[in-house]
Amino acid sequence: MPPRLAESQLTFSPALPNELARQWRETDTWMAPHAKYIAVFDRPFWRDQGLSGEARSAVGPMVEIHDASTPDGKAAVFGFLGVPADVRSRVSDKELMTA
Repeated sequence: MPPRLAESQLTFSPALPNELARQWRETDTWMAPHAKYIAVFDRPFWRDQGLSGEARSAVGPMVEIHDASTPDGKAAVFGFLGVPADVRSRVSDKELMTA
């Protein structure tokens, strides 16, 4: 549980020291601006090219991608959209998918 959520959602007895509680409230959650995305395919075509299906990118909204194919052959990749929630709420699904 991220420190800021622990501080706001849990009751501590004895209470957290004020300074520690303040620090926890102000601690960013490293994955907070990310959302998961899963893309399903007919087959894991990336493997035909000797690719693992694993990637990281600083360009575009997909910042991290992983092969999520199942052992029984259902092909998929999942990744994290590095777009903050407030931005995602203003952008259409079509724009996100195009990006």
